[in-house]
Amino acid sequence: MKRSKYDGELPGGDDSQPDGITYLERTTELAEQCNRIDGQIKEIERLCSLLGSLQSELNGAISKANELKPALDAAVGNASNITDGITRAIVKAENTPIKVALGEDDLKLLASHHKELIDTERKLIQSEHDEHLNTLRRTLRRDPAIYLSGTLATFITWLFWLSLIFALGMILAIVIVHVVGK
Repeated sequence: MKRSKYDGELPGGDDSQPDGITYLERTTELAEQCNRIDGQIKEIERLCSLLGSLQSELNGAISKANELKPALDAAVGNASNITDGITRAIVKAENTPIKVALGEDDLKLLASHHKELIDTERKLIQSEHDEHLNTLRRTLRRDPAIYLSGTLATFITWLFWLSLIFALGMILAIVIVHVVGK
């Protein structure tokens, strides 16, 4: 290859480089890098134009949202008015007296249903009471320290009171003997 007088001044133009890269190889490598950079620049330009179109669409959406905001605020106000109106109607309906007229047959039917309801409730309460009482009895029988009911409790109570009266009588007799004896 013919050498030019400027070969030593160009970057990589010296054939005596330690890595053995020649001027032609260096030029080829730089051309490939330029092509890659050109491709990247084109991709960046495409992305910039895409970003510009997205930005314009976003600005359009923001302006539409700003246009719709008053309508949405009005809808919220109307919804609030509707709920307030419904609440007032419910309160008014709750406070409205209702007059009902029942015939003789209706009163008899109501009385029979009322009696059935009371009987059913009475049976339910009685069954729950019996169940609770049986559970309580089983618990008391398991622990003899607290099982003092019925005849045994009555006997122990009478025995306590008789012993107390006897003891007080004895104390009173001792006091009288001691006072009279002096």
